[in-house]
Amino acid sequence: MPKIIFGFNPIIEALKSDRPPEKIFILHGTHGAGVRDILNLATAQKIPIEQVGKLRFTQLGGDNRSQRIAALISEYDYSELTTILEIAKKKKQPAFIGLLSNLEDPRNFGAIIRSAECAGVHGLVIPKHRAVGITETVASSSAGAMSHVAISKVTNLITAMDELKEAGVWIVGADQSADKTIYEIDLKGPIAVVVGGENKGIRRLLKERCDFIARIPMKGKVNSLNASVAAAIVFFEVVRQREEAAKMPEKSTKTVKPVIIPPVTPVEAEPVVAPEVIVEEKKPVKRRKKKAEAAPEEPEKTEDKTTSD
Repeated sequence: MPKIIFGFNPIIEALKSDRPPEKIFILHGTHGAGVRDILNLATAQKIPIEQVGKLRFTQLGGDNRSQRIAALISEYDYSELTTILEIAKKKKQPAFIGLLSNLEDPRNFGAIIRSAECAGVHGLVIPKHRAVGITETVASSSAGAMSHVAISKVTNLITAMDELKEAGVWIVGADQSADKTIYEIDLKGPIAVVVGGENKGIRRLLKERCDFIARIPMKGKVNSLNASVAAAIVFFEVVRQREEAAKMPEKSTKTVKPVIIPPVTPVEAEPVVAPEVIVEEKKPVKRRKKKAEAAPEEPEKTEDKTTSD
């Protein structure tokens, strides 16, 4: 959980460490060399600085002996971007990641964490600078979901987007200037959704790095949504598309392993021999001569037995 530290030296040491403060609080009217050193270090690291009145400073836990300066230190254990990708891989699911740009309201951040956990988002990515970090308000608004969602804090969101692209993840930005709606974009594969802040939306350079830009269709007169509400709508559109794809017939979604047919060794073909044609020599047909017409039978000769007397 986040904690508040007070005093010039502890804050300076924190600013020089690997885990710098999330925010610096200075009581109105505080001056001096120590304050300038802290402001210079905080400005160089783009850490938010807020001037507060006595009531707010007292609520933070400070008093007149606190050297009139405080810093918010996060004890949250942030994850690496590669860790988020590993989570998706272990679950055997396409990567599902949220990138938050220019988000400053801790309550919105907490609500986004809660929506991300409910939608099965594998992790969120936030910038180190010019954005809200993990605070008590964020933890409270997340309603316990912060303990179940990996959050990566990166120096540069553009670099993070390039790393995700190299890992095969498509980047879609949620912006109302888009021509296509979130219902017209294929969100079933490995996807990272970029959500902008309350006032500035997605930074221009980030928008140019997106593979797709999609909008939430609006039917009313108000043309914008709260950042946490917009994030929830896009997150659950990813869920809807993936569930619809899972309901499709198995034959259309199942990858069929190709059948490998072993190569056939060519067999040398035998020469084709034309079949021998045996022609029988036909013997001339002897035609029978017609029997000659039988000659009339001669009367049988009778021996003349007449003897002379």
